[in-house]
Amino acid sequence: MAKKTIALEWDERELRVVVSTAKGKSIEVEEAIPIPLTLSRRGSSHEENGAEEEVAEASLGEQLEKAWKKHRLPKGEVSVAIGRAQVELKQLSLPPVPDDELPELVRFQAMRESPQSVDEETPLDFVPLTHDPTINREVLAASISSERLEKIRAACHQAGLKLERLILRPFAAASFLRRQWESQTPQTRLFVDLLPEEVDLVALSEGRVVFLRTARLRGDQLVSQAETCRPLLSEIRRTIAAVHNQLSSTRIESIELCGTEATHQPLADKIQEATNLPVNIFDPFEEISLRRSATIPAEEKRGRFAALFGIGSDHAEERDSVFDFLHPRKKPEPPSKKQTWVLAAVAAALVVVVGGWFLWQYQADLDQQIAELQAQSSDLDPLVDKARERKAQRDLIADWVDREIIWLDELQRLAEKLPESEKLMITQLSASLDREDALLELEGLTDGSAVAGQLTGRLRDDHHRVNLRSGQADTKSPRYNWRFKSSVALEPLPKEAYRTIETQLNEDGEPIVDGAATPNSGEPATASKTNENESSTEGTRRPATNAGGNLR
Repeated sequence: MAKKTIALEWDERELRVVVSTAKGKSIEVEEAIPIPLTLSRRGSSHEENGAEEEVAEASLGEQLEKAWKKHRLPKGEVSVAIGRAQVELKQLSLPPVPDDELPELVRFQAMRESPQSVDEETPLDFVPLTHDPTINREVLAASISSERLEKIRAACHQAGLKLERLILRPFAAASFLRRQWESQTPQTRLFVDLLPEEVDLVALSEGRVVFLRTARLRGDQLVSQAETCRPLLSEIRRTIAAVHNQLSSTRIESIELCGTEATHQPLADKIQEATNLPVNIFDPFEEISLRRSATIPAEEKRGRFAALFGIGSDHAEERDSVFDFLHPRKKPEPPSKKQTWVLAAVAAALVVVVGGWFLWQYQADLDQQIAELQAQSSDLDPLVDKARERKAQRDLIADWVDREIIWLDELQRLAEKLPESEKLMITQLSASLDREDALLELEGLTDGSAVAGQLTGRLRDDHHRVNLRSGQADTKSPRYNWRFKSSVALEPLPKEAYRTIETQLNEDGEPIVDGAATPNSGEPATASKTNENESSTEGTRRPATNAGGNLR
């Protein structure tokens, strides 16, 4: 299927669209349409001798959409040509380096010389002006702001178009002209591309762009009055002088005016008179093939399509554009190691095939071992379940031990803290321990509510939280007239905080308690002290003092 190219460009007054199809290395133009635009203008930026008024791209997107519908133009990928005034163009001098190192070096130098407009993300492309890597390199670099690029992309998207290439217009036009001059004697020519409100002035030497300028113009330059075309003549002379000044060994030998003889001949005569150089009129439509149904512009507008024809010709020949901000020059990719990887893959495949059988056999042995171990595991499952139950029980016991409350010491403390029996009597005492709290619950009688409050203060400390749950008058006892209920939440004390006593043991290892019978004799124990050398002792915990309260 023949490759189709959609190329377009615009200025404040006019949109130009070319639809072409590749025919070998040439193109056949299906449509070449100039479409009037009524774009709003905003702001101003200066380019050489005049102020460039920017167009509002939001309005552009709407008019692109309307133009495409009105003329039934095909949609798809498009190439957009932009003028010199929309980019920052700079000639850079670099040290001797090979071509593959130029992309990184050009961006570094551009960022260094234009830090306000160029950074790591700025779209930037360049073309080498010198080609010997052993001497200082000269390049022409161009950058466009990311914001402007995104606005152009958005305008195309609104019209249902996909921006594929963004090309610098003077270089696209120069590419088209170069093809027409390939059979001619090499010369240094000045190409004059006259647009509605500006002119591209491009110097070409041996088919390469060596210098370019874009100048703003006012009025119709095709009008024969001398005062109307005087600014154009001044810009042409100025460009010729700049070429001679910057390229001392280069002289402009002829001028190529893009247009038709019928409309541009008077202007060509004035240019020849002002510069004393031969002026040739170049009609782009004479160098391409037109489809019979193609729409072509009026003669005075035909010269404006050279850049768009150049884009189509580059695409037909699969030649990269000199400046393309969407596909800039980059450092070459490392040499492909595809063949090496193929050989490595073949070798790996052989290893896999040869080792596959051994792996399969080994896997089969492992499967058999796994089956045997699984059978043994199933036999051990009941034992494992019992072990888990015992472990859970041991964990409960260990938790109990860790949270052990020495109740005798706690009762000793309670007895010490209770007021005198004349003021308070405990009628019921219970102790409990669950997974969260150890709790003493007290019920009793006092000779007044103040005593119950004093009891709360006496029992409370860092390890005892006291809660007086209820209190009410009681008339049953003449001595105690207030009944209360209270609870004490206990936290385990450190083991060393509990007290121990030395207890004597008898011959059977049983404790001998003063004033009490031993478990075996059933008779009172004597008050004499047993010789310490004849009996062993064991530490047991008990209250250290006599109780001070009244427990019943």
